[in-house]
Amino acid sequence: MHSYERAGKPREKAIAHAYHLREQARGIPVRNRPGDERKNAYSKVAEAFLASAQEATILRERSEYYRIAAEAFVVLEDHAQAAKAFENASKFTEAAQHYRHAGMFDETVSVIKNHEDAMDPTVADKLTDVARYYYLQQEDLKSVLSPSSLYYLLHWFLGKHRFCSLALKNSWNSPEIVTST
Repeated sequence: MHSYERAGKPREKAIAHAYHLREQARGIPVRNRPGDERKNAYSKVAEAFLASAQEATILRERSEYYRIAAEAFVVLEDHAQAAKAFENASKFTEAAQHYRHAGMFDETVSVIKNHEDAMDPTVADKLTDVARYYYLQQEDLKSVLSPSSLYYLLHWFLGKHRFCSLALKNSWNSPEIVTST
C-alpha cells in the first residue's frame, strides 16, 4: 500500500487497503455477540469496496468490487444493502434473493422483470411465487392481477395440483365430486 502512495496512485492504494481489510475481517473468529469486532471489520470492508467500485473505471473491476461489498453486507446480515450491491454488480439472481430476504418485494419483482433473462429461471420463478403470495396476503391485488397472474391466482385458491368441481349426475340430489389433475 505504501508503494502506491509513494507512486501517487491513491485509487490503487484504496483498493489494496480494501483487500487488506477483507483479509483481516476473514481472520476474526465468529462470535454471537452484537456489535462485535467482526461486524465492525466487515462494515469497513463493505464501505471500502463500495468506495473502490465508485472510483473504478473498468466495468469488470467495478462489478467485482460491488460483489465483494455485497458479500460483506451478507455477513453483516444487511440484506437490503447486499441486494443493492449485487444489483450494481449485475448479479441479479443474488440481488433478487436478498431483496426478498429484506422484505423488499417491489424491488424483488422489479429485478425479475428487468433482468429475468440474466437470472436463474428456477430462482426467478420461486421468487415470483413468493412475491405473489406476499401481495395476496397484503390484499394488494393490483400488484398480483395481471394476465399471467390470473392463472396463478386460480391455482392458489383452488390448490396447485388438484381442483374439485361439483358435477350433477342425473338429478340435483346426487352430486358427485370429480377431481382432476
